[in-house]
Amino acid sequence: MNIDNFTFGDALVVAGMGILIVFGVLCIIIAYLFLQSKVFMALENKKAKPKVKDEPKPVVTATQEVVEQNDDEIVAVISACIYTMLQDDDTVDSDAEFVIRKIEKLKWSK
Repeated sequence: MNIDNFTFGDALVVAGMGILIVFGVLCIIIAYLFLQSKVFMALENKKAKPKVKDEPKPVVTATQEVVEQNDDEIVAVISACIYTMLQDDDTVDSDAEFVIRKIEKLKWSK
């Protein structure tokens, strides 16, 4: 590019290159901030304290009673497994209550 023959097309090329450089730098900054926030969140999640549950659910209490009062070893093991499942928040109470009723029927049928 000669300064004497600097045309409008040359100005557009220089402006386009400047815009591309600015856009590239912005993309790099955004990518850096995004990745850094993900890394910080991952580190915070590793340091997170375990949740402390306030009170046991009624189903958990019923399962504990079945385990404590049961003489049958198989039923006690099944009840203990249900009790462990109930510690997760994903388990639905009605499903666990149904299983506990079935176990109690099995217990009294013997």
